[in-house]
Amino acid sequence: AALDTRLAPELARLDAILCAPASLNCGVRQKPTGLAPAKPGKRPKLTGAVDRASTAAQILLLEYAEGKPMAEVGWGRATPADIERLGVFHAEEFRLLARPRYVAKANMAGIAPLVVQGLARGKGPVVTMISGHDTNIASLGGLLDLHWKVPGLAADDPAPGGAIVLERLVDTRGQAYVRALYRSQTIEQIRTLADPAVEAPYVAVLPIAGCKARGVIGLCTMQAFQAQLTR
Repeated sequence: AALDTRLAPELARLDAILCAPASLNCGVRQKPTGLAPAKPGKRPKLTGAVDRASTAAQILLLEYAEGKPMAEVGWGRATPADIERLGVFHAEEFRLLARPRYVAKANMAGIAPLVVQGLARGKGPVVTMISGHDTNIASLGGLLDLHWKVPGLAADDPAPGGAIVLERLVDTRGQAYVRALYRSQTIEQIRTLADPAVEAPYVAVLPIAGCKARGVIGLCTMQAFQAQLTR
């Protein structure tokens, strides 16, 4: 109930897009938000208003990102500002279901060792790329307490084609450190098929919680990074 109250203006705006003209039998607010607890082999899941709103908002985002004419984005009733504003539902879903450490650690159980392996090898591949789902991005963000804001999207909402980049840095003494960044084209760049070589994508350094190696907030020693990822 508290979540529905806090997001009431956004829920109302989404229903205005979905249901014009207004109807008592239309909209995501027909059922209050709830939480279906985890079961053996199944993750916890939202139900009701915010669950439906997250799906609907993602559809609007993808319509826009795919380059559809604005007359076809939300039946012509959605604006770019709406796309950004309503992304809060997707971000909230991940905040509740993918970012909490207990859930994030389980979600990342198969990937975390690959991350550690890719960073720990001093003479390994220059780049290790792990392709995954936006849930993986949210869970990794939860484990490291990373936060980002891609232009055109809600805060902490994983962008289509976006990535958390983990860099291995080595000083003159051979000491290894890890720095985190978020990299993604903006939604406008995706929509217009902008060439990343011409129009640089969004890149932001993300402080890793609890790390301050060499006096730099968010920079981890390799040991501290591994502890943060696996504790």
